[in-house]
Amino acid sequence: MKPTKLTLAAVLGASLVAAAPAFADAGYGRHERDWREHDRDRRVVVERPVVVERPAVIYQAVPAYYPAPAYAPYPAPNVGAIGGAIVGAVIGSQFGSGNGKLVSVAAGSVLGAFVGDRLVNGY
Repeated sequence: MKPTKLTLAAVLGASLVAAAPAFADAGYGRHERDWREHDRDRRVVVERPVVVERPAVIYQAVPAYYPAPAYAPYPAPNVGAIGGAIVGAVIGSQFGSGNGKLVSVAAGSVLGAFVGDRLVNGY
């Protein structure tokens, strides 16, 4: 070997020896080990809240039951008017003669229909 190669080999070897601790796994130092052992003794206690599920109370108004309305029997809507017209026509036929009789029957039926409707419906 030439002296330059020998020098180069020596420098390379010395640098590897000097850099060896940088590549080595140091593990945990004593100080770090002490903290790890100390942490093993500690426990973290977390108290979780106790959840009790209860059924929800729903307040409702007491239902009030009312009787159904009683419906009064009403006659057919035109019974009073028709009946009054017939009675008015009969009464109107008793008066007059000729064309006057026709007018008295018409006036009696109209007046009788009006009176009969008011009597049956009550207003």
